Amino acid sequence: MEVTFKAVTHNPGIIIWRVEKMELVLIPEKTYGNFFEGDCYVLLFTQKVKNALSYDIHYWIGSESSQDEQGAAAVYSVQLDDYLGSSPIQHREVQNHESDTFKGYFKHGIIYKKGGVATGMRHVETNTYDVKRLLHVKGKKRVIAREVELSWKSFNLGDVFLLDTGKTIVQWNGPKSHKQERLKGLLLAKDIRDRERGGRAEVRSVEGDAEKQ
Repeated sequence: MEVTFKAVTHNPGIIIWRVEKMELVLIPEKTYGNFFEGDCYVLLFTQKVKNALSYDIHYWIGSESSQDEQGAAAVYSVQLDDYLGSSPIQHREVQNHESDTFKGYFKHGIIYKKGGVATGMRHVETNTYDVKRLLHVKGKKRVIAREVELSWKSFNLGDVFLLDTGKTIVQWNGPKSHKQERLKGLLLAKDIRDRERGGRAEVRSVEGDAEKQ
C-alpha cells in the first residue's frame, strides 16, 4: 500500500483515486468533480483540527459500475483507513444519493459522465477540443450536471443545459428555470473552461424562450 497511497500527504485538501482494472489509480486534480457512471472512486479529505489532522474517506459508487469494482472500492477504503492508523471516518457515497458533505467538496458542482473503465466505453478527454456533449444542470445550492443524449428532446423548459463543443460552451437557460440554477450553470461552465481547458474556450449564454416551445 506504500506505492498505492504515496500521494497521501499531511496537507489539507482532497485526493481522488479511481478503480481501474481492480487497481487504485490517482486521477489528475483538473478532473476533480467529474465521475464516470461506470466507475468507482475513493476520495480522501484531509483537514487540520487544532494541532491534529482529521481524515474522511469517501468511496463513490457509480450507477453502472460492476459488483467487483464496488467491492474493490470498499476494500481500498479499509486499506486506506489502516494506512492512516484507523483514525479516518469512512463514508459510502452512491450516485444520485451523495451526502451534502461529499457534494460540498466540489464548489462548482459534480458532473456525471457516461462510460467507464469496466464498460470499455471510450473516455472523452475533456481537456482537449475533441468534445461534444450535453450536460443537464440541476440544483440551486449543490449542483449536479448529468451527461445526457445530445438531442433536442433532452431539453426541457424548467432547467439549465450546457452544450459543450470543446472550443465553445453554450449555456441554454430554460424560460422557467430558476435564476440560481442559471448562475450555478454559468459558474460550472466557467470552471470547465478554466480548469479543464486552461481558459481556452468561449462561454456563451442563450435564453431558451424562443427555441423550445
